[in-house]
Amino acid sequence: ANTPALSASNWWDSFNDPALSQIVTQTLAQNVTWQAAQARVAQTQGLLAQSVASQSPQIDLGGSVTRQRRSVEVFNAGNVPGAPRDSTVWGADAQLTWQWDAFNALKLTQTAAGERVLQSRAAVAAARLLVAAQAATVVVQTRALRQRMVLLQTTLAIDRQLLDIASAKRRAGLTVQVSVLQAQAAVQASLQTLAQLQAEQVTYTNALAVLAAITPAQAAQWLGDSSLLPALPSRIEFGVPSQLLLRRPDLLEAQAQVRAASSDLAASLAERYPQFSINAQIGWAAASAAALGSSAALVAALSPSVRWPLLDGGAQVARADQRRAQMQEAALLYKQAVLRAFCLHARAADQRQYLDTRLE
Repeated sequence: ANTPALSASNWWDSFNDPALSQIVTQTLAQNVTWQAAQARVAQTQGLLAQSVASQSPQIDLGGSVTRQRRSVEVFNAGNVPGAPRDSTVWGADAQLTWQWDAFNALKLTQTAAGERVLQSRAAVAAARLLVAAQAATVVVQTRALRQRMVLLQTTLAIDRQLLDIASAKRRAGLTVQVSVLQAQAAVQASLQTLAQLQAEQVTYTNALAVLAAITPAQAAQWLGDSSLLPALPSRIEFGVPSQLLLRRPDLLEAQAQVRAASSDLAASLAERYPQFSINAQIGWAAASAAALGSSAALVAALSPSVRWPLLDGGAQVARADQRRAQMQEAALLYKQAVLRAFCLHARAADQRQYLDTRLE
């Protein structure tokens, strides 16, 4: 029968095994690692939104009531005839603050935050592939173990029959004791191998339980009792290594990390230049709430400002050096990921060619 080519998205469906597909899907839905990766996407999106908001004008509204009683000494020293000792001031105001990103420090910070969103999304894709591969491996290895145990139980039955025959011949004096000992050793070897296979099956069941955040009993129920291995897809499109780099989520994650570190470094360098901002305030201050809003109670202020950090004990230089080192680390990790990807690609292609040769 013709089987479909391996798909890069839900590749496990290409095996045409409903039980396998169901286990992988359920494991992905309950896996803690994948859920944590998705939560990190939400975190990075929140940081990006904050970075974008920091470049917009900030408007604050406020109101206050101040009741004041001056001391007798101060009141008498003022010597203002008819002036009340107690006073009440009602106030309401709106304040606008805006920072002019003249040297793109805020813009570069936003770029770094955007790259971290891409990095977290690539991490989600990588976690999805890894968890799905681990769950599928558990299913395939468990079924393969069951086939081996069936064959081993048949071998064990034969070994026991040979032991009975050797023991009967020994009692009749038709063979030597060595033949009986050899038959006993064969039985013990089969029993030992069977115990090892059963222990491996328990290990795979526990591995699925950890992946899906369920109990081992539930994992055993998921795995069922089938020993039928899924059919191989008709072909697996590896592609050339350069195309592989464009779709591997671990490399996309490493690329985004390099770009984010580069933007962080550029932002730290831009922070050395003057920073301009404008503060504007309009409001009312009056002796009674009824007077608020009148032209006589109007107060306003406009204060452009510039800040240029000139002496900070080397803090900015140290911060730039730190981010430069982070960028170098990210670049080296990306290089390592590329080399590992090429190695895995070559190994997988060789294994596939070897298997094709054996199946021909």
